[in-house]
Amino acid sequence: MRALSCELLNQLLADSMILHDHYETYLRVLNDHPSRELQLLLDKHSDEQRELIDLIVERVQALGGVATGPLPVPELAVTAGPPKGGQQVAVMLSRLVEAHELIIGRIQDAIAATTTSQDDGTNELLRTMLGRHESQVSSVAEYLVDTAVIGA
Repeated sequence: MRALSCELLNQLLADSMILHDHYETYLRVLNDHPSRELQLLLDKHSDEQRELIDLIVERVQALGGVATGPLPVPELAVTAGPPKGGQQVAVMLSRLVEAHELIIGRIQDAIAATTTSQDDGTNELLRTMLGRHESQVSSVAEYLVDTAVIGA
């Protein structure tokens, strides 16, 4: 049970690290963007991803495992890292929504696995993560729709 939970959490840790990189990269790109609201949203989500990363690492360690480091992250993650160079705001937001949706699917699978293995502590963390990702994808998608309407 512990080994399975550590494996699932390390996969989600890798995804969370990449998603955090997306938020940080997009914050730098949008440094001169006129929408302070968007910058605040991305900054808030970046901080929340950092909190999730810390919680995942703590849980892996509590299970007696070793949290993944930066080197194997690309192999473990279901999401791709942020692309190099500038992009339109709508493209960046779409990438965030897509990444969140992929991670949500992975979290749901992990919840099912930890329910079966009766790892209640990990299951509780995963449910917290699911709620956070659902909230973030909702607010990013809402901003994306607003951006599309304004741009139309």
